[in-house]
Order: sequence, then structure tokens, then C-alpha cells
Amino acid sequence: MEYIDYVNQASKLISPLTAIFLGALPVLAILFVVLRTQSYHIPLTLLWRIVGGKKEINDKLLADFLDERNAIMKFRTLTGLKIRTKQEMLALIQWAAKHNEDIDDVKRCGHYFKLSEPGNITSPNRFGSIALLLAVLALGILTASGVASTGIDDGLYATTESKTWFFASSQKTITGLWGKNKISESDCAKPTLPATGFSPGDAQIFCKFFKQTNYPKAISDTVSKQRMLLLFLSAYTGFFLFLTVQPLRRCVSAKEMIRRQKALQAKQEERGQLTTEPLPTTAEMTAPLPANHTQAAPAASE
Repeated sequence: MEYIDYVNQASKLISPLTAIFLGALPVLAILFVVLRTQSYHIPLTLLWRIVGGKKEINDKLLADFLDERNAIMKFRTLTGLKIRTKQEMLALIQWAAKHNEDIDDVKRCGHYFKLSEPGNITSPNRFGSIALLLAVLALGILTASGVASTGIDDGLYATTESKTWFFASSQKTITGLWGKNKISESDCAKPTLPATGFSPGDAQIFCKFFKQTNYPKAISDTVSKQRMLLLFLSAYTGFFLFLTVQPLRRCVSAKEMIRRQKALQAKQEERGQLTTEPLPTTAEMTAPLPANHTQAAPAASE
């Protein structure tokens, strides 16, 4: 019965969420297309078809213009490239086919590839690329460290007077921030407090902390708050990591395309030299006759 009740409760919760999602899906799709194409052409075209119907346009100039706009918007939606005119679109397609490049590779280059002049690729700044790489590494380490730290079961505290940072576990053991100093409840029960690495004042504070009745709950609450904070910080640094990875990918893609085009150009030049090299003439191919050689007289016809 408990399982059935759980399923019923889950279905009651999922049903409204499903309805909300299905209702918002068309709006999200239109928003995606607008952001992708940087134009309201497609949603306005759909709106006009709803209001005005699918009537044929008799004016050829206007019909050709709308067909061209539809083709450009479809190209923008499928590729994500902000092509302005049909001429730019055709020139880019022809250039990509001629130079053995994929449209997605052009998209990955971002602003380094000039769409109005296919093949005009700006080389990324070296120092800027290095700075982006270092930023990605630093943000990646911070994000990974934050996520990994959520697995820590000890609460992080600091004493009020000495500002000593320490970890307190649910097993009533306190460890210094760097793991060198350690004190437990059993140490406090001894007649003479052994050397723990902490100052005598801090050690007395820790022994009083162990005796609190709400000690387990205090540790549990602190750990929960720490995990929420670490998850928030990880998401925060992860967001900036995502933003930093994008320009780094554009730099790498642009450099790779420049390298491919240089290699392709070198092959074409090599092939051109092989095909344009003049062939030897018949006289050059005929070996010279020796000086003492006498040419045989032609045979007389009978």
C-alpha cells in the first residue's frame, strides 16, 4: 500500500508539471528559434499563416523576396550562422565544399571566421589563448574541488577568540584544518590532557564542545549547510567555466582551420607545380648520335 500511495502522490505532482511543460514548450521553441536566427521572421510568418491563411502571392518580386528570406532563416536555424544575404550563404557553401570544410567547423570558429568573406580567418591572439586556457584550468579545479568537498562529513568551524579553524566529526573527534592537530573525547576524559597540537585554551573549548547534548545535531546541521553552500559555489564557478570554455573552443577551432587550410594550400601548390612543369621535347628525348657514326643510306626501291 505504501508503494501505491507513493505512486499516486508522484502522479499527482507530475501531472501538473507535465501540463505546464507542454504548455510552455511552444513558447520555448519560438524563443529558441528567435535567439538562433536573431530575427522574428519565423514566428511572424507562422502568425500570418494563422491570420491570413496560406494565400499565394501573385507578385513575383515579392514572392522571390520572401522565398529568399525563408531560405536564409532556415539556414540560420540549422547552422546557427548569422548569414545576412543569399549571396553570402551561397558563397559560404561553395567555399566550404571547395576547401573540404564542414559548416559546423565554421560555426565553431565564431567571430574569427568572417562570413562576408569566406576563407578570411583571423588568427587568435596567442597570449589571449593562453590566458583563456589558464582561466579554464583554474575554474575547472575550483568547480571539481567544490563538488568533491560535498562528500566531507565533518563540520567546519572556527574558534571565536583564536580564530582556529577545525573540522568536527560526528564521532566527537576534532581535527585541525590541515590535519596535523587532533583531539577526541577520549583525550578529554584522561586525567592529564595529552599533547594534541592545539593550544590549551582551544583544547578546553573543544572538550566543552564534546559535552553538549545537541552535538550530533549541530554537526549534522552544519554539514548540510556546508553542502548547500558548496553546491551553490560549484554551480557559480561552473557557470563561469562554461562561459570561459566557449571562447577557448573558438580559438582552438580557428587555429585548427587555419592549419588545415595551410596544409590544403600546400598540397594544391605542389600539385600545381607537378602539372605545370613543361614536358621534354622530342629533340630532348632523342639521344645524340656519335661523331663517327654515318647514317645509313635509304634502301632503294625495287
